[in-house]
Amino acid sequence: MPWNLTLDPSLSPSLAALAAAKTRLSLGLRLHWIKEWDVNTGLTTAHQRAIKWTLAKGWPVCAGLRCPKQERWVDGVLQMCPTNAVRDGHSVLLVGYRDAAEQPGGGVFVFRNTAGNGQDGMMPYAYAAAYMNNAAWVDY
Repeated sequence: MPWNLTLDPSLSPSLAALAAAKTRLSLGLRLHWIKEWDVNTGLTTAHQRAIKWTLAKGWPVCAGLRCPKQERWVDGVLQMCPTNAVRDGHSVLLVGYRDAAEQPGGGVFVFRNTAGNGQDGMMPYAYAAAYMNNAAWVDY
């Protein structure tokens, strides 16, 4: 299904998409929640540790978050913004992390992004702590 800015409840997957999805059932994929969806809370320190452990083991982490209405980047790092400057409803794929004392929260998560201009980048741990709604990973 293509990504849309707004939800259209009348959309449904095509028969071809449903058939293709059914072929993946036999792969034995398993979903592991690190943080189930909650728009009222960001990540705890335990969530951040679990994400870093998962990434260190080589598994990417799916992350749903509130994102800035107006993105601001400095050297590839998404900058913090106040709660009235974010909107809900975007997901990225965390693919790495780097501890860095100079970053808010002590480091950054490296992420892949498909929205807007598709800019990949880094997100400070403090941004994830404030605005990450959920986090999960998949193995087999």
